[in-house]
Amino acid sequence: DLQQENSGLLHELATLGKLEQDPFDLVKPDLRATNEFAIHNILQTEYKELGEAARYNLELKGKNFRAAILFLLSRAMYHHSDFDQIHDKVMCLSACLEIAHNASLLQDDIIDRSDMRRSV
Repeated sequence: DLQQENSGLLHELATLGKLEQDPFDLVKPDLRATNEFAIHNILQTEYKELGEAARYNLELKGKNFRAAILFLLSRAMYHHSDFDQIHDKVMCLSACLEIAHNASLLQDDIIDRSDMRRSV
């Protein structure tokens, strides 16, 4: 399972880097809000299959890597109160990054004439 594989890799990295916390846990609420924002504000389509594929990709933990990096960097660069002021902009940008990546995955599937992604 992809999520188990990602969790295993993160655990291994945490062990090697002696991290006390999974970096994804630090931005979990931000990632959840980003996905909700993307689904309700960006992913509007009349094509049921396209919407289902996009939602599937957005809900995978590994597919939020770009958004997680953006949030982690933003939080590192701005003090807590300053980050609160730019949170919505970071969320919108991270949603756009995830949608753009999602579109590239769907394009690859179309070019490859694939009806499955990661065996699903």
